[in-house]
Amino acid sequence: MDRAEEICVCGGQIVKARVQARPFVEYKAVTNENGISILNRFEFIPSLEASTLLKGSGVTFQLESGEWKKVNFYLYPKLYYQITTRGISWRLPDSPISNNPLERRNIVRTAGRILLRSMASICGVAPELLEVTEDLESCSITVWERVEGGIGLSEIFRDVVSRDPQELYQEMVLTVACPIFLSEQRDQIWPGGEDQLAAYLSDQFYLPKNHPTIQHIVKEALAEFESRPHEDPDFEPICSQEDGCPACVKYGRDERDEDASEISRKLGWQIVKSCVAVTKFEEGTLAGEIGKILKYDQNGQVYLLTF
Repeated sequence: MDRAEEICVCGGQIVKARVQARPFVEYKAVTNENGISILNRFEFIPSLEASTLLKGSGVTFQLESGEWKKVNFYLYPKLYYQITTRGISWRLPDSPISNNPLERRNIVRTAGRILLRSMASICGVAPELLEVTEDLESCSITVWERVEGGIGLSEIFRDVVSRDPQELYQEMVLTVACPIFLSEQRDQIWPGGEDQLAAYLSDQFYLPKNHPTIQHIVKEALAEFESRPHEDPDFEPICSQEDGCPACVKYGRDERDEDASEISRKLGWQIVKSCVAVTKFEEGTLAGEIGKILKYDQNGQVYLLTF
């Protein structure tokens, strides 16, 4: 609708523009009860106080002919609300953790995004029903339900992961092995075709080439590659350039994207791989760990989840 000739209530003229807005939001979560262990590094949190602080909004706009401009609006007083809910915490493996504060922040924030997306997929809900907070000092993450009292998502996650930890690992792999990125890297990673991509992913994530997770990623990457115009001079490899995209570890323009540059697909790839340990098979040493074994190799090595 052309509103170029209308007059605003303030007396100014209304003009056409492209507008994008993003709220400035801060989340916090404080546990009310001790967590109940799930395997080695996860805990079910029966009760926690989750708070949301809406501080304002950033508005980016572009007139019909002109550059993008940005203006920030802040609320005084800020809008605050709190709920009692449930959640899942994850203490990260030691191997990807850095002593550099900036690198540590990026690792923890990326891991938070991986757990949030994986939990949403396991529970069969949209990621918007969950939120994540990070503790940089302890390198731990808490994903909580954005509903007063919770709606049972944390219990579903607890039960599924306790029964089959490999299901969580597979969802993590699906999160970081982005089909858009892989389609953009066709010439570099799998010029020989789908079988070569399956072999590459199998080597990276310690799953057999014919594993359903590997085959799903291959099909998605191939479909993505075939769907884009290969002669398009304006084509840009978004996931490769931005180190992530909304199809993997990054969201679209919403409140979680305020520090999107800290979220990294490359780091996510490393974090997921760090959840696997390689050990030598010895009779009787892996009692109770059968459900965590991803594969054996011909040299007698065992690839074992560290969850």
